Amino acid sequence: MPPLSEEERANLRGSLTTLRIIVFALIMGVTAFTGYGVYTHLQPGVVPPQRAVMPAMMRIDHALAIAAGAATAILALTVPPFIPMPKVETEKTDPRERAIVQAAGGLQMRTIIACALLEGTAFFNAFYVQKDFSLPNLAMVGVLLFLMALHFPLAGWYFGKVERLMGVDPFSSKYF
Repeated sequence: MPPLSEEERANLRGSLTTLRIIVFALIMGVTAFTGYGVYTHLQPGVVPPQRAVMPAMMRIDHALAIAAGAATAILALTVPPFIPMPKVETEKTDPRERAIVQAAGGLQMRTIIACALLEGTAFFNAFYVQKDFSLPNLAMVGVLLFLMALHFPLAGWYFGKVERLMGVDPFSSKYF
């Protein structure tokens, strides 16, 4: 199958914009919640709890949140490729158009699932940042936000991934 044409790329720009909005919204939700938690603890007169600044013995709930964050980071990288592509019911009879729609829909679904997994455990850790100003949990939130940011779809990545999901040979591009 040949690579995407400029017209096909233009038709996919709406899907790309939608995916960007979704990933950005997921990132901003965690960022706003965590930022507010940090802000409330850094106000003058607010003394963070001693165990949260440098925990001598971390509480089990804090450690559980960090472990869940690490496990979810692994799951977000390994699970989405195994999610089957959705079947596209469309009136388009052209198999190429159908393959493009199916690949774009599958990519959107897989990206949203990966980011939602990361977002859930980021909020789990952000809760302990807000509650106890736990620095290890704050670090885990930072790691999970970084992994979510890596899923933000840039145009070249997005079109290349759609082409790979369609079965396009990456070396058949006009640039090679």
